[in-house]
Amino acid sequence: MIVKGFCSFIFLMITMALCDASSSRFGILDQNLSVKKDSRLLNRTPVKSIQSKDGDIIDCVRISHQPAFDHPLLKDHKIQTRPSFHPEGLFSESKSSNNKDIKNSIPQLWHLNGRCPDKTIPIKRTKQEDILRASSIQSFGKKESITNPSSIHTELTATATEDLQESATAFVRGDEYYGAKAIINVWEPQVQVPGEFSSSEIWIAAGSFDSNLNSILAGWHVLPRLYGDNNTRLFIYWTRDNFQSTGCYNLLCSGFVQTSNEVALGATISPLSTFFGTQFVITILIWKDSKQDVWWLQYGNDTLVGYWPASLFTHLATNASLIEWGGQVFNLESENGLHTTTQMGSGHFPEEGLGGASFLRNLQVGLTAIEIVVCPGRLRVSAHCLDWIIRPDRPRLVGLAKLRPLDFAECRNVPRYFAKGKFQNVIHGTFPSPLKRSPNSLDGDMIDCILVSHQPAFDHPSLKNHTIQMKPNYYPEELIGVGKFNSSPHSKDGTTKPITQLWHLNGRCPNGTVPVRRTKKKDIMRANSINSFGKKKQKIFSQLPLVASASLNSPTHEYAYVTTESNEYYGGKATISVWNPQVMDPHELSLSQIWVVGGPDSSVNTIEAGWMVSPNRFGDSNTRLFIYWTSDGYQHTGCYNLDCPGFVQTNNNIALGGSINDDDSQFEITILVWKDPEKELWWLKYGTEILGYWPASLFQYLTNSASLIRWGGEVTNSKLDGQHTTTQMGSGQFAEEGENAASYFRNLQVVDGSNNLRPPGVIKAIAEQPNCYNVLLQNDNDGGYYFFYGGPGRNPNCP
Repeated sequence: MIVKGFCSFIFLMITMALCDASSSRFGILDQNLSVKKDSRLLNRTPVKSIQSKDGDIIDCVRISHQPAFDHPLLKDHKIQTRPSFHPEGLFSESKSSNNKDIKNSIPQLWHLNGRCPDKTIPIKRTKQEDILRASSIQSFGKKESITNPSSIHTELTATATEDLQESATAFVRGDEYYGAKAIINVWEPQVQVPGEFSSSEIWIAAGSFDSNLNSILAGWHVLPRLYGDNNTRLFIYWTRDNFQSTGCYNLLCSGFVQTSNEVALGATISPLSTFFGTQFVITILIWKDSKQDVWWLQYGNDTLVGYWPASLFTHLATNASLIEWGGQVFNLESENGLHTTTQMGSGHFPEEGLGGASFLRNLQVGLTAIEIVVCPGRLRVSAHCLDWIIRPDRPRLVGLAKLRPLDFAECRNVPRYFAKGKFQNVIHGTFPSPLKRSPNSLDGDMIDCILVSHQPAFDHPSLKNHTIQMKPNYYPEELIGVGKFNSSPHSKDGTTKPITQLWHLNGRCPNGTVPVRRTKKKDIMRANSINSFGKKKQKIFSQLPLVASASLNSPTHEYAYVTTESNEYYGGKATISVWNPQVMDPHELSLSQIWVVGGPDSSVNTIEAGWMVSPNRFGDSNTRLFIYWTSDGYQHTGCYNLDCPGFVQTNNNIALGGSINDDDSQFEITILVWKDPEKELWWLKYGTEILGYWPASLFQYLTNSASLIRWGGEVTNSKLDGQHTTTQMGSGQFAEEGENAASYFRNLQVVDGSNNLRPPGVIKAIAEQPNCYNVLLQNDNDGGYYFFYGGPGRNPNCP
């Protein structure tokens, strides 16, 4: 009986095991049948199939039978085979590089075994194993939703983050964008585990970062879970609900309408860049065709891949509000808390430069719904634990004349903290990208040629809808004759020699652009703070006495100048001899300038122009052309040159802040500032060149006229060790040394209410420390004023 019971138990267990095995087999069979069914739904009947060397199968599907038309919004959609217009870009991929080590056209690997015929599109076939690698059938071809993108961080840092998605990007936001473009360096980064990825892309977005984010992405990526290998592949993505349920990669769902028979989305890109070898790039351009109401995608110079109908989107139906360029990785943190070794870009930090680090260049955005693509005007930088650098200050892409690279690299296990990050953000949140970059100036400057309509001036709130005035309506009429000291100095060979700038030796800027001296990271780091960069110290001008008075001596700034009486003035003019005074301490300066002044000292309005030597400002002891303005006594408004919005430059020949090119001969520059009586603009003329203007709307007390005009020199005195500085003013010689030794101003004139240039009338000379720096006013026989000024600073009479 016991034996019989035991046998019954064994039979029952075997039966249950067989049932479980059968159930398991049937479960696997059901899953395989489901996967087969899904793969059949994803794949379309091809006209032709091509086997690629990497194992991919490319199906050539009739254009009218592609997945896009399964979308309910596209049932009756009429295919657009070409856009109604093509954006006019600032950069041509074929012309943007003369570097033989950078190749622009990258084929796809399947091209080696064939092409798709006309009226078909190439679609990478989805295999059963592709679907089985996904965490679920529903998640196949989908991205994870984004809850904390780098671009919405208010504080830009380079520290580790808990987010699984990590990025190093440059971005613009806050405007209406109608497209974006970039040339992207192509690599094959190592991905640590199949669930991670590495990508380099353009991201176009609108909406908020919750459930209604609309996005279009395009670029290259390495994504083992989707493709089953570590190949670098072209990809696109779209979503209208922050990657939750809509959209997908490539053609893995309905939506994107492909028109090209040349490019297979998701296909392998080949060849790839090699470390310090040949660099390969792809070009991605996305733009909104408002007439057709679609977002077009172009790959390379001229291959139209297809488009996303705007009806797919809510917030992207009209335009985008955010553009990002850069890299992204997915970091599945291990149990011991170590960061992934998945690489971004080339896997090397940006300091490696061209050949080592990955880059994006020719970043452009569309700011209108018509045929124009422009460089981004406000470029910001964001990174998580990934290193990044945007370096127009030290470009490594030799031979690329039209370049603003974004380099990015892998996140390593070593924590990296960068004070430099905020400095770089300030630099590149201020200046637009160059249309052309001139070769390095001999003094180390880099001059960027910026479209006149995209210069810093138009970031000023009062100039948002400003119409650029390319030339004055009226020029002042000069009444003064040529007197004893009105003739131009001559060079050694007896000929008049004009002043040029040093960067002219290596090139010029084209018409329609303005030359902007590039701000380097080290320029900002020399300043006391980021906020003080490009600024004068507060209320400097209140230290400059309205009348000669020893009691009003400034402890830090000292002057030798000539001033008018208080009246209504509409401009001033002078010819100034140019020298290279010695500056004792890097934090001191020496300058010679014209002041156009209005208002009380506490909130004085000034326009200033002349030449200066300022090692702390420029990093050298060169003599440089400069301008300055303030509307609140040097407290918050205004700056040197184009370091802040305000002055509108119209000239393509003169760079504000550029070195004046001179030699041993005595040179001079002529400065004229005057008010256009019709357009409410204060114009600046340098020699024979009209440089640009300050809109009167910038000011409170210079909206109509000035109350004083002043000419003269200024130095700062640090009083190191309790002694007066040896920083020189002018030539470094006292005024009594006269012509060819002392520095001078000649042809002093003011502009009156009738727009005439005339002698200034009653003027007076003031020297605060005459034993250190003095001034000698003269009057020639024709009523023209001139004066000598300057001095050596510390001497036996100026301890």
